Order: sequence, then C-alpha cells, then structure tokens
Amino acid sequence: MVMVVSDVVIEQGLAVGELACRCGQVLAPWGFARARRVRGLDGVVRPRRARCRGCGVTQVLLPPSVLVRRADSTETIGVALEAAAGGAGFRSLAARLGRAEGTVRGWLRRARANVAAFGVLAARWVRRLDPASSAAVVPAGSAIGELVEAVGQVMAAAVRRRGPGSGALSGWALACMLTGGLLLGRRLAGV
Repeated sequence: MVMVVSDVVIEQGLAVGELACRCGQVLAPWGFARARRVRGLDGVVRPRRARCRGCGVTQVLLPPSVLVRRADSTETIGVALEAAAGGAGFRSLAARLGRAEGTVRGWLRRARANVAAFGVLAARWVRRLDPASSAAVVPAGSAIGELVEAVGQVMAAAVRRRGPGSGALSGWALACMLTGGLLLGRRLAGV
C-alpha cells in the first residue's frame, strides 16, 4: 500500500507514533523502499517504509513531490496540466519539457479521465478546510481546465484556513496528498 505524507511529517510522525494505518493502529519505521530517480527533482528519491503494529501491513510513505508510478515530479506534471488548460497541445508540451509525446499524452488522458472524481474530492476538501466557502468549480471550457481550477480552489481554501504564507505545499503537492498519489492513477483514492 502507498500513503502520501508531507516530507516533514514522515520521520517525526513515525518517531512519535502519530502515523496510523488504515486499520487505525500505529505505523512503525520499516526501512526504505527502492530508490528511484524522478525527473524534475534533484537526486534520487528513496521513500520511507512503515509497518503497522496491528495488522502487519507495510506501507510506502511517498513524499507529495512524487506521484505513484510516474517518473516525473508532481510539479513537472502540474506545469504540463496548467499549460494544457491554457490550450497547449501534448506535442508542444513534450518538446518544452523534453519528454516523450506518449508520456505527456498519457498524463493528459489520465487527467481528463479523473476530472469528475477529483472534482468530488476537491469539493469535499474545500468544505472541510473552509466551511463558509460556497465556491463551485466553474466550467473552464475543458476537462483539464476544470481539474486545474479544482486544485486552485483546494489550495485557496487551505491558505484561508492557515493564513497567507503558511502553505509549504504547492497546489499540485496538495492534490497529490489528497489523492494518495493517484492524481493520474486509474482510480482516485478517497472517492
């Protein structure tokens, strides 16, 4: 199983027993997952692993800078989605980012497929973060535009909740956390 947890929280949370498994029991440190290179990040990412003290299931604790089963950083993919929402095509995006056309086309295809599910998830989180908010996703003329708008609304609600300058996470890292790293997955987490 995979959990996406803020970089700061991982080691601190494991040390004091604040991270919980889906079964509700405490997660304990359990080594590290396989190291992998992620384009758009400096160096190699080697996610922490944890094991549940109750059910014994192991978890990979991904940082929000990495999406599940993607070789590019969350921010790189987010930049591509923002540009696509602005009308850029997959060929021009691939050339600009130095990626294969099939890779970028795949990102856009998965993003379009997940718009409805992410919209539901985003609306739920906007209400949790800012109960007074009545913002709804405004039709943006494209599915990817609506996804980008939903990410922006969740980020705005988080900033309203914590105050300006307090958000250490970008909107795309926040979207990664909310979807369990499956923003471009076959099935969104939590929906």
